[in-house]
Amino acid sequence: FFAGSGTTGAVAGSLGRKFVLVDENSDAVAIMRARLGIEVVFS
Repeated sequence: FFAGSGTTGAVAGSLGRKFVLVDENSDAVAIMRARLGIEVVFS
């Protein structure tokens, strides 16, 4: 799975929708965290 820069999550959030983004690349996760201002959960 990859979520890239989080565009899908950003659009879902702007529409008031819940979303889950998955990415194994720590650089991509850092970009998503900064862009979306969300808590990132790792498991």
